[in-house]
Amino acid sequence: MRGKRLGLIGTGLTGREVAARAKGLGMEVVAWTCHPHAGLAAALGLRYLELDERLRASGVVFMHLWDTPDALRCLNRERRALLKPTAFVVNSARVP
Repeated sequence: MRGKRLGLIGTGLTGREVAARAKGLGMEVVAWTCHPHAGLAAALGLRYLELDERLRASGVVFMHLWDTPDALRCLNRERRALLKPTAFVVNSARVP
């Protein structure tokens, strides 16, 4: 995984743990969240991108979101089309 780019959607407790482990594996971590926090980004060594840009830029995408109407629309058909054909998506979000 070294050198790959991990894209997080959501940087709550689970997202932070995934970011820390990914950094330990030598991955670059980019993220999108509803409430970006500069101190958190610096502490975890990640950078925030707009969601569409993050989807285009990542080979591995992890989703960690609450069950809200916005979360359900987060990775709709149009946004899935932005992913690289070889991208992996892991949905550990609390959405149906």
